[in-house]
Amino acid sequence: MQNGQFDVSTKLLHAENDMLESNLKEERAAKAIQELQDKLRESLDDKKELEIEFVALRKNYLGL
Repeated sequence: MQNGQFDVSTKLLHAENDMLESNLKEERAAKAIQELQDKLRESLDDKKELEIEFVALRKNYLGL
């Protein structure tokens, strides 16, 4: 009977460990997604600034 209890306890511990690992992977993935979204926003802002500068330079060039 104790052997059966040990097996059940071992399975339960493995299941809890698997669940914790899954939660950690999910948290890491969420963090990576957030970092990539931040980088994308930053890149889009940089692109917009470059477009504005290009238009201003082009306007100045055509004005010459």
